[in-house]
Amino acid sequence: MPLKLNRKTDYALIAMCHLAYRAAEGSQALSAREVADAYDLPRALVMNLLKELNHAGLIGSSRGVNGGYHLARPADQITVCDVIEAVEGPFQFARCCPDDAGLDEHAAVDEAGDDGDDCRPCEMMRRCPIGPSIRRLSERVESLLQSVTLQDMLDGRVDDAARNGNGRRLELAILGSPGLTDGKRQP
Repeated sequence: MPLKLNRKTDYALIAMCHLAYRAAEGSQALSAREVADAYDLPRALVMNLLKELNHAGLIGSSRGVNGGYHLARPADQITVCDVIEAVEGPFQFARCCPDDAGLDEHAAVDEAGDDGDDCRPCEMMRRCPIGPSIRRLSERVESLLQSVTLQDMLDGRVDDAARNGNGRRLELAILGSPGLTDGKRQP
């Protein structure tokens, strides 16, 4: 089963890359409508996403005739992980909560809560054969997502950005995101 971004995160990355692309062309600010219409995305969802990204400090907004949304900092200083965390909250690869959750060092998400905020001590941890490995894998995935910037995505340099310290490429396919080479959705 492939690792996939949810639709909300996919759209947030598309919107952020579109803002970055248009900024490089000299555009000052774009409306939510312009961003949504460029990729046939639902306007209401894009408006809400842009508000979330603005609240997270990744984009800024201005009012008025020439108002709209713009990147708060250069595209080479905004990572894929920044965007994911702005939309979904702190990165969490597995259901185990981070060690700093304020509970036992091994905690898991309560079955009723998928958002990572409802943690309880993990009853399986003492006999779990994958706990340490899954935490290490989570660290590697998060590190990869922190190493890839919006500019890397626009420039097609994701492979270069995703090289680990040994020079070996870390393999992780992020599915569902169209390419952005000319500001239009690519097949």
